[in-house]
Amino acid sequence: MKSLALAAGIAALALPMSAAQGGIITIGEGFARSCYDASEAQIATPANIEACNRAFSEQALEFHDEVATHVNRGILYYLSGNLAAANYVYDQAIALDPNEPEAWLNKGMA
Repeated sequence: MKSLALAAGIAALALPMSAAQGGIITIGEGFARSCYDASEAQIATPANIEACNRAFSEQALEFHDEVATHVNRGILYYLSGNLAAANYVYDQAIALDPNEPEAWLNKGMA
């Protein structure tokens, strides 16, 4: 059993490092949804990051959507190579919801 767990661990380390496969889904439309779609498609353009930023300034987000948008924005920063910004945004998500696994997972990868 130990060898099976060790083999699984080694196999996981062999996988390429990338953001968690997929963001956290948001409900509804608007900038938060655009941010989610961009993180799902892993398209980290400045315009897509700006859509995430605009979700906070121009939408009234439900709590879950606010946390999710932080994580999704962090994924885009991570994919664009801005690890400092990604970690900062993941920390914002964790401060809001310390039990959000996607924030911790992506922070660990960054």
